[in-house]
Order: sequence, then structure tokens, then C-alpha cells
Amino acid sequence: HLLHEVHRFLMAKIYRPILDRLVSI
Repeated sequence: HLLHEVHRFLMAKIYRPILDRLVSI
């Protein structure tokens, strides 16, 4: 589903910075 791909893309864009911060700590 295209919606699923878009949702996945948005989640990746949102979670990537958060994960980076958690890893940096």
C-alpha cells in the first residue's frame, strides 16, 4: 500500500533523530 510506505517514511524521519540522540547518550 502506498499509504503504508508513506507512513513508514514519516516514522523513519521522526524516529531517526530520536534514536540518534538515544545512541549518542
